Amino acid sequence: MHLIIALGIFSLGYIIWSRYIEKNLNVDCVRPTPAIEKYNKIDFVPTKPVILFGHHFSSIAGVGPIVGPILALKFGWLPTFIWLVVGVVIIGAVHDFASLMISVRNGGKTIGNIMSNYVSKIAGKIYLIFTFLTVVLVIAVFTRIVSTSFSTNPVAASTSVFITIFSPILGLLVRKLNLSQFISLILAIVFLSVSLFLGFKFPLNIPQDSWIYILLSYSFLASWLPVWLVLQPRDYINFFLLFSFLVIGTTGIIIKKPEIKMYAIPEGMSFIEVISHIFPFLFVTVACGAVSGFHSLVSSGTTSKQISSECHARPIGYGAMLFESLLGVISLTSMAIFSFSIYTEMIGEKGDKVIDAFSYGISQISVGVPQEFIKNFSVIALSAFALTSLDTAARIGRYLLGEIIYPSEKEGNNLQNVRYTQKDETISFGIVASAVVVIFAYLLINTGGAIVLWQLFGTSNQLLAGFALITASIWAKTNKYKNLYFFLPALFMFTVTLSALFIQLQKFTQSSNYILSILSATLLITSSVVVLISLKKYFQTKEQQKILKTEP
Repeated sequence: MHLIIALGIFSLGYIIWSRYIEKNLNVDCVRPTPAIEKYNKIDFVPTKPVILFGHHFSSIAGVGPIVGPILALKFGWLPTFIWLVVGVVIIGAVHDFASLMISVRNGGKTIGNIMSNYVSKIAGKIYLIFTFLTVVLVIAVFTRIVSTSFSTNPVAASTSVFITIFSPILGLLVRKLNLSQFISLILAIVFLSVSLFLGFKFPLNIPQDSWIYILLSYSFLASWLPVWLVLQPRDYINFFLLFSFLVIGTTGIIIKKPEIKMYAIPEGMSFIEVISHIFPFLFVTVACGAVSGFHSLVSSGTTSKQISSECHARPIGYGAMLFESLLGVISLTSMAIFSFSIYTEMIGEKGDKVIDAFSYGISQISVGVPQEFIKNFSVIALSAFALTSLDTAARIGRYLLGEIIYPSEKEGNNLQNVRYTQKDETISFGIVASAVVVIFAYLLINTGGAIVLWQLFGTSNQLLAGFALITASIWAKTNKYKNLYFFLPALFMFTVTLSALFIQLQKFTQSSNYILSILSATLLITSSVVVLISLKKYFQTKEQQKILKTEP
């Protein structure tokens, strides 16, 4: 029943709310996009919408919507479920759609560069550095996750390798022969099927340390090679793997109607106690299933450079996020069918067994598929989730480094006409920047920094979402669009994340954890500065608009 409710809310959000925002932003199907205006065969490449949807969804659907909702079950399945389905409609999907649209309207630049132009150079610079470090963290953490998964699951490893081998073949066929969307779809499904067959037939047994070098080398290549050659076709093939996984989970829940045994809300608590219990950490813990700042990096980092029409922004930006939230609902259900005591035993004291627990849980709610197969299949899908986010993050890291070194400039005071330098778009710079990004990630892995920083990752990720939304608010107000559907979610995200950071800082200080204390204090101070500058700019823009209206 809860899944049907979720699908109904998703449908209403897409049909009514996203269309309302699309209309207010004056989306124009004819207006040239950066992919057309700046076409360079490497990053700026007009792409068929179905292929771009596959790339975008595969890139944003990391392990977050699986891990987050499961860990958040300790707050009760009901508030977790409500935040997943309502939060995504009014905040998460709006955030992704907004990030994509404002990037398309600003030459395909990232949110940090747009913030520099519309908010202030200081805020934009702080944001870019903050985001670059977050992206390096994502690469380091996801490399660790995927290398561990591949070393313990040879079938998942070999399947992913074969998909990667077939990707440039698909990219070349689609590109050189100009294949139709239908033929491209058939080829992707064929390559996926063959990869799965070969993966089960020839499992790869390679140590974790070796996988780290292989994955980082792959990330380096994928981050500067033409987007249509590796990244785009690989994500498109992966999309059908991930979509199949969604179909299996959704069908199983609807047909099997599993009983929810987890408590709806913590027992023995009053309403006030429940609110204080879930705020702010429920929202930070669920993270990607409801809203993710990393998605603004994907939307403005890679997708905006490939979209061929503004009319594709709503189904790709808003629609793909709804699919990710659906994955979150499936993940929640896979663990909510167990009692709290069994749930805590399955995920481990520190939640380190959450992936294994999820694989077992999803096997219990699936129908028509052998349990052993679905366990292996879920691990393959999880690896695909993480790996697609890994290579996309490496490419985004290259873009961010370019924008830090070569910031854009404005022509006069007209914010609509933005002139960008081209130095960060050359192949030579791309190779060097990609190497720098991968080396930073490797150093983070070797020092163990990724493990320490992971505790703050959820909060920093949500902060990125707040920054993207406030930037969209200022951009919309400057260009005389309605903006409250951006501004109010931004305020909520800032309230949640700054509260969480403050509480985390207190806990780390009390436990004499100096590393996390310094990190959380740095995040709190820098993010507070950006928030204050952004809010000041927003209200200044509001006053300027009032003055313009009153002038004769």
